[in-house]
Amino acid sequence: MRVLHVAPSVDPSRGGPARSVPALAAALRAAGVDARIAAAGIAGDGNVTLTHWALRGEIPDARSRAALADAIGQADLVEIHSMWNGTTSMAAAICRRKHVPYVLTPRGMLDPSCLSRHRRLKQLYWWMIDRATVKRASGFHFLTEEERERAGMVGSVPDGMVTIAPNGAPDVPVSLPDHILRDRFPDLDGRKVLLHLGRLHPIKGVDLQVRALARIPEPERPVLLLVGPDHGSADAIRTAIREERLEPWVRWGGEIYGAERFALLAEADAVILTSLYDCNPVVATEAMAVGAAVVATEQCALGTAQRHGAAVVVPRQPAAVAREVRDLLGNRRRTNALRAAARQFAQTQLTWRCAVAPLLTLYQRLLNLKPAVV
Repeated sequence: MRVLHVAPSVDPSRGGPARSVPALAAALRAAGVDARIAAAGIAGDGNVTLTHWALRGEIPDARSRAALADAIGQADLVEIHSMWNGTTSMAAAICRRKHVPYVLTPRGMLDPSCLSRHRRLKQLYWWMIDRATVKRASGFHFLTEEERERAGMVGSVPDGMVTIAPNGAPDVPVSLPDHILRDRFPDLDGRKVLLHLGRLHPIKGVDLQVRALARIPEPERPVLLLVGPDHGSADAIRTAIREERLEPWVRWGGEIYGAERFALLAEADAVILTSLYDCNPVVATEAMAVGAAVVATEQCALGTAQRHGAAVVVPRQPAAVAREVRDLLGNRRRTNALRAAARQFAQTQLTWRCAVAPLLTLYQRLLNLKPAVV
């Protein structure tokens, strides 16, 4: 079985969503599938490195379009990751023209919160281009049950066309740096740390974390450590800090990657996620893999982890977040139980071997339905 994975861009050397497609392809190859990737930033035998025109929308140039068409023609099945860009829309159109079945993996792009951003442009793009991408897909791969429930534009499709398969947990380095918080941030030694790890983007709702922090009494208040690059949210965060008079309780940690990233997750007293929407947050998967205590809002799609006792999920309200963080940090027995459940959940539910199993079933089902070419 030869499966081509198409995405606008990937970066196997970094953490985050850009690493998910290469990790998925690697897991499929380990399961016996000839999995290849077509995307900007990819390299390696059998993969197709795409380049784009210098225009908004990630539109493949002429050379890449020809290479993409050739790769799709050689595939038994194509999985298309993401939406609302020229690469994925073009790949879907080529699949339809060549009668190659394709699985659409929206990766949160059909969530109402995502659709509300640049709403008019997306409505136009939908009717002109991506309506066909969705309606003529052979199957759908959602990362969580919550993502499927919120993808209203997909409509009613047979259960056999849909699978739920999350991103697998990453390989955690065997040896993590000790005392990463003390070494990186010596002024935080002895203080409880609430960690945000990831982009400082408006979608991440980091200003809500500041508002929640202000509702925790000073004697129990942890330091909020913000680690990640600014993607347009730093000013709103600073405004919230200033309004809540929390300068002594918020620390800007810059960008940290590699083994130190996992060490931070493991050492922090709690890891917090407050996204406006996130269909399968990579940082949550990484955090559970190292046994971190995760507190997330309902829009972060961690319902399954919550049911296994591996994460705390609360309404997206400052008071609710503050109440859970305060209780968790003040209850060592509860924190230890949460950490142990998180590690167990990652080891039994989030390995890549587990993650690709339902996807393999979907692939085979769709290929069995593919009409023979005469």
